[in-house]
Amino acid sequence: MEMDTTPPAYGGNSVSTPHSSGSLAPDATVSAPHTATVQVAPAAAVSVTPTASVSAAPSTISAAPGTAASTTPAVAGGPPAATAGPNDPGYGNAATVNSTIYHQIGQPHLTGPNPLPPHTVNAAPPAQPVNPLNQFYPPAKYEVVPRPAGGFPRIRGHTYKTIRAHLDPATLRLWEKQTGPGVIAFSPSDNGTVDPAKVIIFREMLRDALLAPNLIIIAPSLVRTHYTEHKPVTPYYIGGITDFQRTLLLHWNVWATPKTTFFIAREDDFVSNYLMTLENTFLDNDDASIAKVTAALTTTIMDDDRHVFEDFVEEFHDSAPFHYTTDDVLDHIVRGLDVVPLQITERGAPITLFNVYAPSPTHDGDAYDQWISLFRSRTYEFYGTANARHPYNCGTCSGQDHPTGKCPYHDLPGWHKPATNNSKYDKPINMNGKGPYDNGNGSNARGWGDRGRGGRGRGRGAQNRGRARGGNRGGHY
Repeated sequence: MEMDTTPPAYGGNSVSTPHSSGSLAPDATVSAPHTATVQVAPAAAVSVTPTASVSAAPSTISAAPGTAASTTPAVAGGPPAATAGPNDPGYGNAATVNSTIYHQIGQPHLTGPNPLPPHTVNAAPPAQPVNPLNQFYPPAKYEVVPRPAGGFPRIRGHTYKTIRAHLDPATLRLWEKQTGPGVIAFSPSDNGTVDPAKVIIFREMLRDALLAPNLIIIAPSLVRTHYTEHKPVTPYYIGGITDFQRTLLLHWNVWATPKTTFFIAREDDFVSNYLMTLENTFLDNDDASIAKVTAALTTTIMDDDRHVFEDFVEEFHDSAPFHYTTDDVLDHIVRGLDVVPLQITERGAPITLFNVYAPSPTHDGDAYDQWISLFRSRTYEFYGTANARHPYNCGTCSGQDHPTGKCPYHDLPGWHKPATNNSKYDKPINMNGKGPYDNGNGSNARGWGDRGRGGRGRGRGAQNRGRARGGNRGGHY
């Protein structure tokens, strides 16, 4: 259907919309198509005002309020500037045209001077950033155990010192010569030996999965001249990788297949938040017992008569923010205390042990050994005299806070359970449970707790902090 654009009739005469050039002069004649002629009287005037009217003989055309009947051309003799026509929506004399247009566009419910509704365009939702780590998956041909959504279970107890404890000096020097990004891999089932075939299988799988043709693995030589409380692992240095490939290995940090299982650890300095496993508490496995153990440890840290924990934190606090005072560090440790029951069975009897975790105030490996010794070398009173038992040596993940039968990796979907063998390293040499710095009285060989409370002017800024407990502590740590 063709749209009707013929202007409406006014007063029985046909008048066209002005399109002529120039201005109307006295006695001027305007000719419209089809013989329609309008004679303009000499006294006719065109007035552009809010209520302007155009008077012509014999009829009068009145513009609606707010309507311009004419505008002055921008240049004399040129085309006039754009004007709002009488048929545009919103003008009082255009109801008929509006109604016609609204019907023609299929919206007859819109009448009168109502504006046309705006055309709505639905914008596409913004693109969400994609984490490339979450897009990675090893090739299916290797049958790698899938990474859980929240990551693999953490292995507790290992530090950068325990990983390197049994390396011979030549291997350590070779590691130190490596440049560029790297990580450490270990396989608990190696039992202190190197299986060349397993190492090569692991290397080729990583090269393929990471698209890292230059990836190398340095096999270690181990020394057996000393015993430790933990079962030794066989660590391998992985180099020849990019920064992103290193990040990817620390993200997907367990590579378990039917043929081999390797765990990935950082190559730089790190410590663990695992403190000890308490036994002989004779407590139940419930929230009330957890609260009792937590309260006892809080009292031990904050109200120790010899102030050994406070003295330690004053000297070793490199993992704390610079502005922390000693009290701030101790409060942070107490807030981070985490007591987790561990249910085991001995001779048919259910026994509840308690694993204790807390943030370490230091990342220094030697100082960390002293830190955990402060907890493991003392006793705790509950319904019996509780003490720290020897760390476990899980045959699956080498974690120190659970036996092999309680390993959380066994519960992962698709987990392969390779055979593990025991070795002479399963038993620690420190059978009395004392830490390496213990002197038998709950402190250590460095004499913490034997000093008076005054004149301790050391720490960051060498602040003098000799004053009674409970005062306002100076110095920042």
